[in-house]
Amino acid sequence: MKTAVVLRRIVVLALLCSGLVGLCVAAQSPQSSSSSTPTAAKETWQKEFDYVCSRTEQAMSFSTEQLSSLIERCDALQPQLDKLDETRKKVYSGRLHQCRGLYAYVLESKKNEKK
Repeated sequence: MKTAVVLRRIVVLALLCSGLVGLCVAAQSPQSSSSSTPTAAKETWQKEFDYVCSRTEQAMSFSTEQLSSLIERCDALQPQLDKLDETRKKVYSGRLHQCRGLYAYVLESKKNEKK
């Protein structure tokens, strides 16, 4: 019974995270890019963001080490998002926060299962 509740919560969180993909894509517009930031740097954080947040649906299948690594990657990505314009920062930071929260929740659940 307890596992079913945890799985339901995880599914809901994963759906919420994946539903924000459209918002993130909509927030990216040619007008919002600044010419002072190199394209390569933008692509680097974007690729990392896409990678980290695209793995939420498989969160339950990850080991505790993999989950810890994803949480660390989320934490390392936040300073790069803080440099974005206010709208994009809000959208991307919100989604990153949700993804990180899901990984942390699953990690905590796995640690509690071992006890």
